[in-house]
Amino acid sequence: MKLFKYTTWRPFDAEGNSQKCNTRENLLRSLLYFNSAEKFNDPFDLCPFFDIDCSDDELKRTTTETIMQEEGLTLLKARRKALQLIRQQGLHTISGRKSAVEKITAKMMNVGVCCFTTNHPTTILMWSHYGDHHMGLCLEFDIPNEIPSNENLECSFLPPVPVTYSNHLPKFKLVRHTLDDLLCCLRTKSMEWKYENEYRAMHRNYIGTIAYSPSLLQSVTAGCKMQDKEFDELSKTIRNMKIHPNLFRAQKKEREFGLTLIKC
Repeated sequence: MKLFKYTTWRPFDAEGNSQKCNTRENLLRSLLYFNSAEKFNDPFDLCPFFDIDCSDDELKRTTTETIMQEEGLTLLKARRKALQLIRQQGLHTISGRKSAVEKITAKMMNVGVCCFTTNHPTTILMWSHYGDHHMGLCLEFDIPNEIPSNENLECSFLPPVPVTYSNHLPKFKLVRHTLDDLLCCLRTKSMEWKYENEYRAMHRNYIGTIAYSPSLLQSVTAGCKMQDKEFDELSKTIRNMKIHPNLFRAQKKEREFGLTLIKC
């Protein structure tokens, strides 16, 4: 599966002096950064709809149905278990439901998310929005359905899944929420973001860098507004990598709105 990641490339400060560049370090060490949704530019990320105003009967019914489906219990046994769970978690009161929502939301913000796109590095908007206004990089990955093991890998992550675009927030269960519920929230965004054609990988309890197999990175493309000095530093960085991906430089077309890629 070919996926792309747009990012910044700032190896020098405003005066032209070398400075710490996280992207450079991540390239050299084959690392991807998994961020919290709390840091994303969309305030609706991982913010599902919780129906805390539902009636007691509705809460009991949906919880009973969930338990029957997941555990195969009879209606009577599932209803008893549902009532017990609702009492234990204080969900028979509005204040208890609000408290449950706060705990679930806090848990969601501990999910590390790494974003990709299927949009090729000739896509102008992706450069403008995520590639540092055409001064950054686009990384091309060839990611299999199963992430290869890495002997230096301290954390593992789920393979990228496509984002679903909708006009409605996903609905999250107050009781007995599952990994599928979390995945639904992870990959649901507003229809206004559809142009991104986004995929997301996640780690359930980790924010930070995670190693990947160096062979997954197929190419690196420099934005069309990257300065020569910065491009030279990028070339040097790639020469120092364990496996050398192809290097391209985006260039504006002369007679139309578009980009072409020059192999370097």
